Amino acid sequence: MLANINRNPKKKHKAFKPQDFMPIRKAQKAQTAEQMLETVKMLDKTYSEPKPPKLDMTGKSIEEITKIVMEVNAKAKAKALGGEDKR
Repeated sequence: MLANINRNPKKKHKAFKPQDFMPIRKAQKAQTAEQMLETVKMLDKTYSEPKPPKLDMTGKSIEEITKIVMEVNAKAKAKALGGEDKR
């Protein structure tokens, strides 16, 4: 072991062992099945693909409804200004 090359034998009489450089880990409590399931759900929610937009009761997405409303508003505005929309 390379650490023993620079060891001062007057201060450290015994040679170093690999275990002297390995951190001691505390034992972890065993997780319950419920805790493991919660962890998996959280990771799935965090790293899964984005969900498609939710549809309302008409079966249309928010983007589709917004487009329809914008078109209706444009037609109403054109009609109010005296011009007919020729669509």
